[in-house]
Amino acid sequence: MSDSEKPGALPRRPDSLKNLSSPKSAAAASPATESFETASLKSRLTRAEEELATLSGLRDSYGRLVDLLSEFGDLLLEDDAAGQIRRVLELSLRLVGADRAAFFRLDPKGSLRQAQSLPSGQKLESISRSLVRDALMERKSRYYLGEDSWSGLERESILYLELGTVVVTPLLAEDRLLGVLYLDGKGVGHFGSRELPLLESFARLAASAMLRLDELQQARKEGRRLESENRELRETLGEDTRFGRMIASSPAMKRVVFQLRRMAALRSTVILEGETGTGKEVIARALHVEGPWQDKPFVAINCGAIPENLLESELFGHARGAFTGADRDRVGLFEQADGGTLLLDEIGDMPLSLQVKLLRVLEEGEFRRLGESRLRKPVFRLIAASHRNLEKRVIEGEFREDLYYRLNVLSVRIPPLRERPDDILALSLHFLERQSAEQGRPAPRLEASSLKLLQSQPWPGNVRQLEKCIERSLALYAGGDVLAPGDLLLDEGPLSRPANSGTGDLRSRLQELEFRIIQEALDQCGGQVSSAARTLGISRQTLHEKLRKQKKRDESL
Repeated sequence: MSDSEKPGALPRRPDSLKNLSSPKSAAAASPATESFETASLKSRLTRAEEELATLSGLRDSYGRLVDLLSEFGDLLLEDDAAGQIRRVLELSLRLVGADRAAFFRLDPKGSLRQAQSLPSGQKLESISRSLVRDALMERKSRYYLGEDSWSGLERESILYLELGTVVVTPLLAEDRLLGVLYLDGKGVGHFGSRELPLLESFARLAASAMLRLDELQQARKEGRRLESENRELRETLGEDTRFGRMIASSPAMKRVVFQLRRMAALRSTVILEGETGTGKEVIARALHVEGPWQDKPFVAINCGAIPENLLESELFGHARGAFTGADRDRVGLFEQADGGTLLLDEIGDMPLSLQVKLLRVLEEGEFRRLGESRLRKPVFRLIAASHRNLEKRVIEGEFREDLYYRLNVLSVRIPPLRERPDDILALSLHFLERQSAEQGRPAPRLEASSLKLLQSQPWPGNVRQLEKCIERSLALYAGGDVLAPGDLLLDEGPLSRPANSGTGDLRSRLQELEFRIIQEALDQCGGQVSSAARTLGISRQTLHEKLRKQKKRDESL
């Protein structure tokens, strides 16, 4: 085993290094060999120095980029477009080491317009337009960093301007070209071709920040536009026509609002009469919230939708064990409305036996729960609503005369939608905004011809029918900025025809539809009048009366 192979022995030096370090070996070597090896070492040393200089330059450049990124948060927080661009130019100058910087914005027509430059106030007209043109066409950076970096491109303007550094970088964000960043200087600066990706990375970040701010400003602009439109709409409608959640712009509804304002602070009983869907419950709630008891309960019940035995328990409440199934005490609506408002909707359909008990509560101001002897004395304002003519119901024997006069202290007639076409615009815009918000989409504008079509409809279901029409149309809407007549999904059938016929024709069609519904109920119940009346939610006497009237009409034809 040789000495070099023993454990712990130092490795042998190459023979070439021996020759360089030993005078005897150097003397023995030929002049040609010595010259070749020396030149090789010098070449390797030169390359190492160049790579070390490159690495040092990259280290400095990356250090500058890191320093700049630490300040990049200011770009994202910048709320002013001009201030943001100025900050981008300042950071770019520091990164590249150029003398001048400018941002050229690309307008919608594709022309470049200088938005801002540094030094401030200096308009950069003497620039290398060939590099700007190439950067735009190729959507990538173009540069001139001294004679060594040139590659046959046009350079007359650069030589004429005596520039040593020119860098042009497009600002791209989400494939959208915002403009170009232009930098130049008399000297070469501290920027090289290998460091160009650093500038491009910075440009992408800057473009993203600029796009974010642009979108934010567009959103604010749209918000201001909508606010302006809403303000104009409120001015058009008039603030004096607003009452609670009601929307009124027609003369007929303005008169209703005037009446309601005078009634709001009174405890007196109010009767609201109007067709189905005219918004009687909305008006009742408006009376409540606009009055001095708005922080008290508002309780509502539809008297025509609940069977007689259950309706009495709902109104009066019951004690435990009062009847089969009463396993606990129940507080009735009279008590729940104590201090506030009780709405008895469709009171015209209340059974006669309950009308007597309601009259006693109103006259004496007290009642007993079912199965209980204790008297209770709640205080509330009663609002009665009906789509039927209560006076006519009294004449027909379906409503107690004494109860009618007890209720008829203050009375308001709600006009049907066909009598107030001016309200259709305001209501349609309201429903469009509300339904669009619920569906997560921007509200389309209502075309003038669409409004004309809506105003031509008879709307037998009134405001409720209009609301459902808008909701249905938006749900199946293809999208866009405008809701055209073809996008409106109107109800089909005889009641959806335009309101161009006379009052008599409308009344006849309504009677025909009512008789068809009654006939269907009789067919389903095997001709039993009592069962058909329960199915329709009306009394047996009322059904007999309707059948007698229909028979007279048939005999007169």
